[in-house]
Amino acid sequence: DLGIRATHALSDVTETVRNDTSRVTLTGLMRSLKDPEIQYSVKLMMGLLRRLPQILAEDR
Repeated sequence: DLGIRATHALSDVTETVRNDTSRVTLTGLMRSLKDPEIQYSVKLMMGLLRRLPQILAEDR
């Protein structure tokens, strides 16, 4: 269920990004890091990336 929801969310975000004409600037990126939801998301992604080598090793 989580994988299906994540796939749907990724699809929605991809469509949103394709239609967004605004530019991403370094200043805008730095400002967005103040948002608690962005901080949570970055921490979540970093945690997953730290564990990725172990996950891939277990798959062999």
